[in-house]
Amino acid sequence: AILAGSTSTNGGNNTGWIFGAATYTWAGTTSTSWGISSNWDLGAVPGSTDTAIIADVVNDPLLAANTLVSTLTINSGAILNLNNYTLTVTNIFTNNGIVTASGSGTPITAGTLTTSNPSSSITYTGANNAVSVDVAGGTYGSLIINGPSDIFNLVGNIIVQSNLTITTGILSAGARTITVAGNWSNSGGFSAGTSIVTFNGNNPSIISGANTFYRLTCTTGGKTLSFASGVTQTVTNLLTLTGAAGSLITLSRNGGSGQWYLNAPLSTSANYVSVANSYSTNPITANNSNNAGNNNNWNFGSVAYSGGSFEGGFTPGAYDSVAVGSGTMTLSGVTNYQSLNINSGASLNLAGYNFSGNLTNSGNLILRGDETITGTITHAPGSTVTYTGTSAYNTLRAGSSYQNLEFSGNGTWRPDAA
Repeated sequence: AILAGSTSTNGGNNTGWIFGAATYTWAGTTSTSWGISSNWDLGAVPGSTDTAIIADVVNDPLLAANTLVSTLTINSGAILNLNNYTLTVTNIFTNNGIVTASGSGTPITAGTLTTSNPSSSITYTGANNAVSVDVAGGTYGSLIINGPSDIFNLVGNIIVQSNLTITTGILSAGARTITVAGNWSNSGGFSAGTSIVTFNGNNPSIISGANTFYRLTCTTGGKTLSFASGVTQTVTNLLTLTGAAGSLITLSRNGGSGQWYLNAPLSTSANYVSVANSYSTNPITANNSNNAGNNNNWNFGSVAYSGGSFEGGFTPGAYDSVAVGSGTMTLSGVTNYQSLNINSGASLNLAGYNFSGNLTNSGNLILRGDETITGTITHAPGSTVTYTGTSAYNTLRAGSSYQNLEFSGNGTWRPDAA
């Protein structure tokens, strides 16, 4: 083919001529070299005004020189190796395949870096020589940093649809924002600067390695964040965890035993979270949240019950404290809480089911009389206990000392059993 250039005119009826910008598709017919004309479907190498498409073929392309194109698309399954050269895409660089960017400086420059394939990846390998490497801003499938002794600097905000992996080298975030939907794996180094790291997406995220974040945020209800046991995650400026009623953010241990450690500021904001196996260096108050057990320095307060439902939108567990604020809470099965408070004007009906936990009654406790209450029972001034059973009972299960005691059923009780 003959490249006529942008100043030429196609007068018609021409064969083997290319006028102006064109779209070139990689065929890899001859070799793996980007710079050989026969490797492209049009028989020429794309230039600065052209669009290049890298197809999934046997011979994957290697750059043979610093390269400039207008638009670049790497198809799913296709592979491009920059081969220590630079790639500049003045408009849109869409990577749906696999890219390896080696060398120092700025290996990738793009007007817009994006992907429509979360399984795609770009790996920055640096030069393994204590060099500085620029990491392009934009949207990645997965981002992999793997350059021993090199420093990789974010030059723009990034969105990672799958996983961010720091195998070796240091990822320096500066003042950028990093949004990750998948896992965060750090066996190299992370320099947070004043960056904001946000976890989003519907799939669970595993955070591995000891990390120091400046700001760490998750506001995606239903998201699960898992942390390695025995490893400390540090947040120096602000930790924000905000789920939603009925859609808590879960903070859990990833494998192993024992606890995962968190060193976060006193200004931490935690709402609508479920936490298990966590040791916090500083006290954290988690409102409308679930204590899933084995936590230290987390204050979950009470889970409020009113209007026939729990205000947090979740069912409390054995480590939670519950407050019946208004109306009547009726048990539907054997129930185990850390503690339960019946507020003045509210009622708890055991309805024949056993209860385990410390119980404080400032309202009305209703029971048949054959239930078992395991834990301390406190009847505050003004409170009432109502027995509704219809059988014969030889004990009063709610204790021996009452403020107000009522019997509304036709059962019989031994008065000396109290």
